[in-house]
Amino acid sequence: MKSFCYRLAGVLLLAGLVFLSVESPSRASTAFGTYLGQFSTVAAYSNGPDYTYFSGISNTVNGYYTGVKWQCVEFIRRYYYTVFNTQFASGSAGDAGTWYGSASALGLTQYQNALTTTAPQVGDILCSTTHVAIIKRVTANRVYTAQQNVNNDSSDLDRALTLTKSVDGKYTISGGPGTIQGWLRKSVAS
Repeated sequence: MKSFCYRLAGVLLLAGLVFLSVESPSRASTAFGTYLGQFSTVAAYSNGPDYTYFSGISNTVNGYYTGVKWQCVEFIRRYYYTVFNTQFASGSAGDAGTWYGSASALGLTQYQNALTTTAPQVGDILCSTTHVAIIKRVTANRVYTAQQNVNNDSSDLDRALTLTKSVDGKYTISGGPGTIQGWLRKSVAS
């Protein structure tokens, strides 16, 4: 009986290791610089196995500095340059946590999470205290984002967040990395 128990324990341990090895790749991020997909013709790339990795490598598009490869801010700057032909002045916003407060300097309109009656829309920049992303799709109860440097896999191109509308018509987005401050929109000239 003792021999059988050891064999059974060995089989279960082996099965557990096989299960872990099958599960791990789907949760593992990809190598730095790996193409993850695109949204509105703008490619997203992996920042590597650790979202805190800082390569220090500058990226430019047609001479315009978009940021440090492959940080979330770099994706936003490259997206706005490519889709809206908008260049943000150097120093107008630094790391992700400063974008929401820099709306005016960026020429963007600010909508505060949970306090605005203006719904988020495609192309808005979703800002949290630690991250920025592009809103790519909005449904009645979800906001989907495209970004770099969250999971560093293809899920970064279609991340779902919760959208609620209060009885007084105010919109709240929840579920992102950091505390969501609100969203920014390219100002339309009148």
